[in-house]
Amino acid sequence: MIPTDNNNQNTLITIGKNMFILSFIFCLAIPMGSLSQGPEIQNEVKNNLTSTENTKERIDWLLERSLDLAYSNPQKSLENSREALELAKKLELPESIINAKHRIASVLINFGEYPEAWEIINKAIDISKKIGTKDLLAGSWRQMGILYDMQGDITNALQYYHDALSLYEEINDIAGMAKCYNNIGVMNYELEKYEGAIKFYKRSLNYAIKENNQRSISISYCNIGNAYEKLKEYDKALDYLEKASEIDKSINDLEGMAATIHNIGLVYMRKGNLDKALTHFKQSLVICEELEDLYRIVTRHTAISELYNKKGEYQNAITHAKTGLEVSKKIESIGQQPMLLNQLIEAYRQTGNYYDAYRVQSRYINVKDSLFDIEKAKEVSKIQTIYQVEQKQQELDKTKILAAKDRITRNAFVAAFVISIILIIFIVLAYRNKVITNRRINEQNTALEQAYDEIKSQKEEIFTQHEIVLKHKDFIENQKNNIESSIRYAERIQNALLPSDNLCKRVLGDHFVLFKPKEVVSGDFYWTTKIKNLAVFAVADCTGHGVPGAFMSMLGLSFLKEIVSKKEITSPDKILNTLRDYIIEALQQKGRYGDQNEGMDIALCVLNTDNKKLQFAGAKNPLIIIKNNEKLQVIEPDKQPIAIHKKMKPFTGQQIQMQKGDAIYLASDGFQDQFGGPEHKRFMRRNFRKLLTKISVKPLNEQKQILLNTFAEWKGDNDQIDDITILSIKI
Repeated sequence: MIPTDNNNQNTLITIGKNMFILSFIFCLAIPMGSLSQGPEIQNEVKNNLTSTENTKERIDWLLERSLDLAYSNPQKSLENSREALELAKKLELPESIINAKHRIASVLINFGEYPEAWEIINKAIDISKKIGTKDLLAGSWRQMGILYDMQGDITNALQYYHDALSLYEEINDIAGMAKCYNNIGVMNYELEKYEGAIKFYKRSLNYAIKENNQRSISISYCNIGNAYEKLKEYDKALDYLEKASEIDKSINDLEGMAATIHNIGLVYMRKGNLDKALTHFKQSLVICEELEDLYRIVTRHTAISELYNKKGEYQNAITHAKTGLEVSKKIESIGQQPMLLNQLIEAYRQTGNYYDAYRVQSRYINVKDSLFDIEKAKEVSKIQTIYQVEQKQQELDKTKILAAKDRITRNAFVAAFVISIILIIFIVLAYRNKVITNRRINEQNTALEQAYDEIKSQKEEIFTQHEIVLKHKDFIENQKNNIESSIRYAERIQNALLPSDNLCKRVLGDHFVLFKPKEVVSGDFYWTTKIKNLAVFAVADCTGHGVPGAFMSMLGLSFLKEIVSKKEITSPDKILNTLRDYIIEALQQKGRYGDQNEGMDIALCVLNTDNKKLQFAGAKNPLIIIKNNEKLQVIEPDKQPIAIHKKMKPFTGQQIQMQKGDAIYLASDGFQDQFGGPEHKRFMRRNFRKLLTKISVKPLNEQKQILLNTFAEWKGDNDQIDDITILSIKI
C-alpha cells in the first residue's frame, strides 16, 4: 500500500474519501514485493495452484495472493479469500479461518458492503476469543475499527482502535501497535487535527524502525511530511518526504514514489519554487501513467495546469486541464473537476479568450452546485465528529489513568496476601517434610537392601545387552560406510560423464557453470559438444534428486551423446523429440495409471559460431537472453516434459539472431524455488531474472560468485531443497 497524496481538493466525493482512508488503513498490511501482477506472476499462480492441494501452504498462498490483488483486481481477491476460507474450514484450522475472514472483510469494506463485513468480523472475534489467540483478536478489533471509520462512526472506530492497541501492547506485538497508531493518526488527519496526527504517526514510525521495516518507515515519513505541509512547516515537510522518497527508490516501490514525489512538488509550489515543483509533478505523472492509476493521473494534471498558470504558460495549462477533465469523465470523478475547470477559466481569461472562459464558467457553476449539498453535509458531520473524538480521547485517557492506579493498589494488596500465604505454607510444609523424611529414611534402609540384590542381577543382564548393542552398532556403521562409499563412487561416475572444464571452454568460450547438487549426486546435469561450426549445449532438471535423479541424469547424458555426437542430429526440436522417444522406450512408459512417469525438463541450444544464429527448443525450461547488458528477453519453452505426457506434440524450434556482447542463461529451477529470507519464502522466478539482469554487466566469473553469495545469504540456515545448475555464455 502507498502513502497518500496531499491534494488540496475540497470537493472530493465519498468514493474519493473512501479510497483515501483505505490507502492509510491498509498501508502497513501489504508486504513488499506485491505491487504488480504481470504475466510472469500469473504463470507462477498457475504452477502453485496445480502443485499444492488442500494444504495449509495452499491456504497461505491464497491469502497472500488475495492481498496482492486487493487493489488491482478486488473481485479476484475476494474469490481467493473465500476459497481459502472454505479450505480452512475443511481442514479445521481456526487461525487460518480467522485470517481468511479478515481478508474477506477487507475487500467487502472496500466494496462498501458494510453489513456483511460486520457479520464476518464478529464471527472472527468469536472464534478468536474461543481459541484464545490474542494477536488475532486484536486484529479483529482493529478491523472493526476500520469498518466503523469507513462509515463515519468515529466514536466506535476510536474505541475499537484503542482496544486493539491495548491488546497488542499486552502481547508486545510491535507490528500491531504500529498499525493502530497509524489508524488513529489517519483519523486525526481526516479531521484536520494535524498536530495530533503527527504525534500518532511518529509513534507508528518508532515501531517501524524497531522492526526495520523499510516500507512502513517510508509510509510514516510520508504521512508526517503531509501533516507538516498542512501546518505550513515546509522545511520539516520536505525533510520527511525526501527521506520517504529515498526509501521508495531503494525498494523500487513505484506507487510510493508516485505519492512522495508529487507531495514534494506540492511543498515546492507552496514555497514558490515553481520549476522544482513542475519537475516533481511531471516525474510523478510518468509513474502514475506507468501504473495506469487514472485517479492520480487527474490530480497530477490538475497540479501541473495550476503551475503553468502561475508561470504564465497558459497554453500548457489549457492542455493539461483538458487532459485531466477527459480522464475524470472516464472514471466519473466529479469531485476533481472544479479545480480543473477553474484552471481552464484562468488560462482562457489570461489569453483573452473570454467566450470560452464564460462557457467553462457556466459548467463550473453547475458542477459546484451539484457538490454543494455534499460538502455542506460533510462539514456538519466533521464538526460533530471532531467534538466526539476529543471527548472520546479524553475519556480513554482518563480511564487509562484510573485503571493504572487501580492496578497498582490491587497488585500491592495481592502481593502482600500471596507473600503471607507462601510463608504459612512454607512453615507447614517444612514441619510435614521433616516428619515424612524420618519415616522414609527407615523405609529406604530396608528397600536399599532389597535393591542391592536386584541391581546385582540387573548389572549382569545389562552387560549382556550392552555387548549385543555393540555388535548391532558395528553392523550399522559398516552398512552406512558401504552406502556412502557407493554414493561417492556414483558421484565420480556422474562427474566423469559431465563435460570437462577444458571441453566447455573449447566449445563455449567465455562462460561459467554453477553446479550445486542438493546431495552428493545430482538430478540436474549440463552438457555440451561441437559438431563442425555448431556448438550444442543444454541444462536439464531430471525428476527427483540424489541417487534416483542421478540415474536419470546419466541416462539423459548418454542419450544426448548418442543423438548428437553419433547420429549428428543438430536441430534442437528434433533432438528433444528423439530424446523423448529414447526415454519413453528405456523406461517402458505407456501412460497407464501406476506406470513410470519419470523424465526431465531441459533447455537446449545450438549456436552457429560463424553467423551467431542461435536455435532453441525447451521442455518446460526457458532460454534467458540479456541484450546490451540491460534488456531481458525470455524465450518460452513447450509446456511438456521429456517423458510420457497426456498431450504430447512435437517440440518447437525457435531461432534468434545474437549479437556480440549478448548473454545467454540456461538454468534449472533450484535457485528460484529455494526457501529463505526473513519471511521464509521462495526466492521466486521474477527475483532470479532481476538478479541476472543486474549482474549481466559484470565479468562471468564475478557473476557466478555473486549468484553463490546471494544463494547462501538467502538460504541462511534452511536446507537446500533442490539441485541447482546455471550455465551462462557471453557471445
